Amino acid sequence: THARTHARTHAHALRTRILPPIEVWEHPDSEKLFCEHIDIGEAEERQIASGLRAFYQLPDLENRMVCVLANLKGKGLGGFKSTGMVL
Repeated sequence: THARTHARTHAHALRTRILPPIEVWEHPDSEKLFCEHIDIGEAEERQIASGLRAFYQLPDLENRMVCVLANLKGKGLGGFKSTGMVL
């Protein structure tokens, strides 16, 4: 179908990285968000907010490999500029 073809066409454009966060902390103003600093090999570390607090405890993400979508536009989440997505 058209939807499947469209999804396959754009799925190859996703830039993913598997690596551990440098730092993880609970967002001070949101019960749903973690904040992470992640080095994906660019000039500056990425700052990413992820809505994973309902699924993980803070120690679960420290020193753990995570999948990062790295080619998303930056977006404000709870007043925190997020420059990627942790899956």
